[in-house]
Amino acid sequence: MKKFHYLFIVLLFIIVIISKAQVQAATDYQVIRVGLESQYKNKSVIEIKTTKIGLGYSYDNNFSEEMVIDSETGFELTPATGYFFRIDKVYTNYEQAKNVASTIEQLDIKAYPVITYKGSWQVYIGGDKDINNVQNQYNKVLDRFGFRYSNIMDDNGYRVLLKGQKDTILIDVDDHNVYPQMISYISNSAGVKVIDLGNRVYRGRIEIGRYQNNSLTAINIINIEHYLYGVVPSEMISSWPMEALKAQAVCARGYAVLKAGYVSQASVKKPYRINDTTESQVYKGYSAETSRTNQAVDATKGETVSYKNQIVSTYFFSTSGGRTQNVEDVWSKAAPYLRSVPDLYENDPAMKPWVISLTRSQINNKLLGKGYNIGNILDIFPEIKTESGHVYSLKVKGSTKNVVLQTGTIRSTLSLYSTKFKVIEYGDKPDKVIMKGRNSTSSKQISQSYIIDGSFNVKKASQTLDQYIAISEDNRTNFPRITPKSKDVILFAGQGYGHGVGMSQSGAKGMAEAGFTYKEILKHYFVGTEIR
Repeated sequence: MKKFHYLFIVLLFIIVIISKAQVQAATDYQVIRVGLESQYKNKSVIEIKTTKIGLGYSYDNNFSEEMVIDSETGFELTPATGYFFRIDKVYTNYEQAKNVASTIEQLDIKAYPVITYKGSWQVYIGGDKDINNVQNQYNKVLDRFGFRYSNIMDDNGYRVLLKGQKDTILIDVDDHNVYPQMISYISNSAGVKVIDLGNRVYRGRIEIGRYQNNSLTAINIINIEHYLYGVVPSEMISSWPMEALKAQAVCARGYAVLKAGYVSQASVKKPYRINDTTESQVYKGYSAETSRTNQAVDATKGETVSYKNQIVSTYFFSTSGGRTQNVEDVWSKAAPYLRSVPDLYENDPAMKPWVISLTRSQINNKLLGKGYNIGNILDIFPEIKTESGHVYSLKVKGSTKNVVLQTGTIRSTLSLYSTKFKVIEYGDKPDKVIMKGRNSTSSKQISQSYIIDGSFNVKKASQTLDQYIAISEDNRTNFPRITPKSKDVILFAGQGYGHGVGMSQSGAKGMAEAGFTYKEILKHYFVGTEIR
């Protein structure tokens, strides 16, 4: 009986150890890497205002701290682009390497403790951009201190210098091809440990490296839910209805899961998959957080949109102008859940109907900027429109040749807000509508008519509007009222803002105001999907 009792205790002890190991190994399993390109890319200097930080490495999605350093003035990181040579000996900690570097510096030569990986420290000598100066330093130490030295090393595109008030550390990547990461030991007034980079403040960890460049880029290594804290208020107004904010949180989470992948360690050659700009999702870190958007993230924790049990791409954009687009009408491949759907609750869009005026020479310059040389602009008109009313193909006739712009190329070339627009030229009567009766048909200008406004009041059409919007059961149509006063000017009168695929943020706001839940909103925009 005693033997069995002893065996039971041993087994329980082993289970506890295994459980702790599993918890420790799972530390970074919900962590992603975000390139902070909007503020901290291609920088000659990146400052850390936080006065106490930990330095360590992530391995197998588990962060291991190497050392803690403090500096009342914060820290400064710069590229180390000069020539170095090193002592051919590896030390296990900072203090050992620092002591050796201090010994070398007695010869009035600059020496640095260098971290190359966890538990791996070396001493580098030099740093000058003039190889002759470094050669002189090499000759000076060659027969001193009993060390063996490497050959002089050229810039490898990775070395970074970290300076604090008391400590200076050189960072190199050695054979492991990873940079150390920094965590904060300072809590803010809300009790959250954040790293202050000056312009913005971030949760999680920060990695700063050169990544084979002469300049620095910062990366935020952060739990995905905390990442969303900084995304949702950056992509949607935090005062909007809670159900719209929840829908935004689920969309942003799915995008991050698919694009970023759960990884806290990455090769210096491929440091991140998503950044903090509109190219991925706008992310402004802790600085952007609000209590309402954090609440929306927490209320939907872990939820994503799936189609046939697979997480799908939940694209979103600002304003549709009445109907979203089929994905194949914008990009190349069709998807059954990214279909064109009516967007009739978009009654107070973030981006109102717009008119952009361009001269023929301005259009010509824009085409030249994209490599299209067609001579003088003779005519421009939509060739093909999609079922949602967006221009799929725009033909531009020139004096020497013609060019056809398609889908997203139209927007980028002409700097238009969306592809849902009408082309208005001198002499057009764009607000002219046809009224069909049982026995006859007549036409009339809207500007000369009476209309029913959004409050169901009948009144004479306004003479100050640029365009009128008519709502049908499955779309919205614009009727521009104004026309160019010169043959040289062409107007592009449109609705919407963005690519038009997936969820309209303005439409989600309208649906939430009408009483729809975030799950109903998402299922409307992503056809045949489930929230899991």
